[in-house]
Amino acid sequence: MLVCAIASRFYAERPDLYPQIMRHAQLAAGTALISGNKNVEMCQAYILLSLYPVPSRKWEDQRGWLYLGLAIRYIFYITCKHFLVWY
Repeated sequence: MLVCAIASRFYAERPDLYPQIMRHAQLAAGTALISGNKNVEMCQAYILLSLYPVPSRKWEDQRGWLYLGLAIRYIFYITCKHFLVWY
């Protein structure tokens, strides 16, 4: 879903589509965060969300730094969990 949302950014026929779909993608990312599903795919999704944010007028509305921080925390969690299983 997120890749399609990012691709809609370059769909010239409907420029209003990108912000609408990205809101749904951000809602899905928040739901996944609450559910506690920590895997590599979620890390990739948070990195994509941090790289392709919806343009906003205020700096406070930018969430790219938050998504990048979540991706880094997930990677540390997955890596530590992997090492704890083996040792």
